[in-house]
Amino acid sequence: MACEAHLQSDEGLPAAEEADVGIDERHGVAGGGARRVHQAESGARIGLGVNVRDSPGIAVDGDGARIHGRAERYCGRAEQRKTTHHDDSFTDRAERREGAARRSGRQGHYCMSMANSETNVAGKILELERAALERWGRGDPDGFLEISAPEVSYFDPFINHRLDGVDALRSWYDQIRGSVHIDRFEMIDPRVQADGDVAVLTFRFESHGSEGAMRWNTTEVYRLTAAGWRIIHTHWALPQPQLAGKPE
Repeated sequence: MACEAHLQSDEGLPAAEEADVGIDERHGVAGGGARRVHQAESGARIGLGVNVRDSPGIAVDGDGARIHGRAERYCGRAEQRKTTHHDDSFTDRAERREGAARRSGRQGHYCMSMANSETNVAGKILELERAALERWGRGDPDGFLEISAPEVSYFDPFINHRLDGVDALRSWYDQIRGSVHIDRFEMIDPRVQADGDVAVLTFRFESHGSEGAMRWNTTEVYRLTAAGWRIIHTHWALPQPQLAGKPE
């Protein structure tokens, strides 16, 4: 221990110190004992950073050996406190690691829940879109009107301006109601990108029916409302539209 390097018994004292056995009238201890007291104090100060005279439970008297023993016991208690502190630190580190593991587990669970939630959103939106397309193929546009929000906006290549609101969209659909008949269709490479209460569905649409083979690029923007997912914007575009003129 740190104290032991500075505390010596009578056998460890140099001969010159053993010869000095005069009584110190001021301290009431033999000269050699006084030096041992001084050595004990110095060792304690160096090894533990404390003063033996100021430390509780240690009394300085004329018996150097008793001082030596008490200082050793003090060192032992200090080492025990160090060990206890080390154990506490180890326990604290273990608890911190355990807490970090729990937090990591919660984060993993949260990420998994988010992934599952996005999968559920995509499935629901694809289900709504496909059901509306099936009704459209039978000449019934109400499938889309029923899942459109009141403020829906709409674009397609056959109108010159954007339609705003479900009433404007209904007026447009009523013009073609019953005239569309699709034998089969396919949603190619559908993708749903969800962010909170908003989701964007994009896909390529191919159909075969009364109008022959038709191909479209489609974008639907959905928003989650109290009534469920509703379309707030629709855009049907031709993949390769005929341009009015070609650049020279």
